[in-house]
Amino acid sequence: MRLQTRLSLPLIGLMALTLLSGCALLRTESGSAPEVPELAGSEWVIDGLGGVGLVSGREPTLAFSADGRISGTTGCNRFFGSYTQDGPALTFTGTGMTKMACMEDGLMIQESAFAGVLNGAATATVDGLGELTLTGANGVGFVAKRAVPAGSAAEADPALLLGADWVVEDLNRGGVIDNTRLTLSFGTDGKVSGSTNCNRFNGTYTATATSVSFGPLAMTRRACIGEALSLQQRKYMDALGGVMTWTIEADGALVLTGDAGERMLLRR
Repeated sequence: MRLQTRLSLPLIGLMALTLLSGCALLRTESGSAPEVPELAGSEWVIDGLGGVGLVSGREPTLAFSADGRISGTTGCNRFFGSYTQDGPALTFTGTGMTKMACMEDGLMIQESAFAGVLNGAATATVDGLGELTLTGANGVGFVAKRAVPAGSAAEADPALLLGADWVVEDLNRGGVIDNTRLTLSFGTDGKVSGSTNCNRFNGTYTATATSVSFGPLAMTRRACIGEALSLQQRKYMDALGGVMTWTIEADGALVLTGDAGERMLLRR
């Protein structure tokens, strides 16, 4: 004998409505647009540009004014234009720039990639560390950190440099060779030491709230196995050859920048 179960039409309708409401809720929650703060009045320094290498010391900048204007530099030319923002959706219009020739290696490629994002529609997100990611309609985008207006940053304590070894994660925006370890350690006695992965070095340093100056550094004389390791060692020691500005990023990374554009990112 076959049992039949009958559901009344009102009950079926209620169940269907409940299921549809649940699906709509899931779509709303999973597909909701990320919260993006108003960019008006903010200034940014580009920290990454898709697959394009940035020219050290010539990173593009971007400022959003309160009256709907943008301005900044591509690393070579100045640019200007207009923007509107609706949550994560941005639209750039009327973007123009000066016409200086960019002779330094990589600058024209950097300028073309960066300027291409500032044309038409784009999407913005800001992560938990405050980094801005801006993606253009063609899928090309960049990552930027907030610029610190000159004179507005609180003085940092050089004691932040002391303690455990700093390990180099990036050297002149070229990364470091896999499975190598470049270190830097600041002592309380004004002594500095570290490793190039091939050799140990030591010397003296003096630090202020914004800069660190390295004295002559003495190094052991072990040969690096391979030309690439020798080149990396030379670049590292050249960067430590004088005065560098230093900052501690929001994520705890130490950034050292030299007058000639040398840039190192180190972490503990």
